Amino acid sequence: MEKAEAKRGKWWFSGWQKRIVFFIFLALFPLLLHDPVFIHVLVISCLFGMMGIAWSLIAGYTGQFSLGHCVFFGVGAYTSTILYMKYNLSPWIGMFLGALIAVLVALTVGYICLTLRGPFFALATMAVAELFRIFAIYLKNLTGGSIGLLMHFQPNFVNFIFRDKNSYLWIILSLTVIFYYVTRSITHGRIGYYLIAIREDEDAAKMLGINTMRYKATALAISAFITAIGGTFYAQYILYISPYEIFSFDISIQLAFVSILGGMGTLTGPILGSLLITPLNEFLRATLGEYQSLYLVFYGIVMIIIVIMMPEGLLNWLKILSKKVLFKRANAPQNI
Repeated sequence: MEKAEAKRGKWWFSGWQKRIVFFIFLALFPLLLHDPVFIHVLVISCLFGMMGIAWSLIAGYTGQFSLGHCVFFGVGAYTSTILYMKYNLSPWIGMFLGALIAVLVALTVGYICLTLRGPFFALATMAVAELFRIFAIYLKNLTGGSIGLLMHFQPNFVNFIFRDKNSYLWIILSLTVIFYYVTRSITHGRIGYYLIAIREDEDAAKMLGINTMRYKATALAISAFITAIGGTFYAQYILYISPYEIFSFDISIQLAFVSILGGMGTLTGPILGSLLITPLNEFLRATLGEYQSLYLVFYGIVMIIIVIMMPEGLLNWLKILSKKVLFKRANAPQNI
């Protein structure tokens, strides 16, 4: 008994040691970077990794494959930008107001669409995203229409505008870590088990007394909140938003890609997927020039390779590979 407790205490301390080292590394990592292009790619990778976690919560854990998450992204971006430009409200406040509005939108959309399953839910979310894009184009007095909204470069912490990209990197790293652990606490608790039960067999979950609509709506609302935070961050980072970019189907596709590539139903998987697919995306956009739309062809090729070679995602493949390596080392002959 004492040995077991000592062993448990040792591992507990070891786990906290790893977390402390990890957080110190994250805090100091931006200081080691000097190339603005590399920093930009890392900022976008962390952003889509964070939003990939949100997408995985509704698709990977609940089984509701959403292709309309650009709605929540756009709601967050437009809310904070409009409040900042028209009412001089700090984007830090507008960020959370936008996230709350995105939650209301998610609950409304969920009430209509969450009764659908499989491809029907995916198609419904695509239709909702297209409606929001059309609204943003025609509400010119509010959203700037197809021209969009351009923010003036006025560096200030209150304005959520900084001269150097390292500041944005610190912020997005902090947000990613915070939402990773928030989502982890949810998925490792009772709600997480209910969501998995719904994903595996919704009818059986209902028979067990689980309010499936309530928990699917909860997952969608949390996912929308995180994605809207990402939308505000993107708006303040780029300082320009337009309906064709913010409510773009490409954003929803990329969120799905990073989660499927890294491993659906996991939280670390979307981060790994984003660190792989986002640099590839940025590289292709920079090199293809006027043929930027061809990057979707490369996406398709990558996804085909992943589905064939790693059907359960990159994270699961790395786990299997590490177990094989450890097994070989453990069974290797010892030279005495």
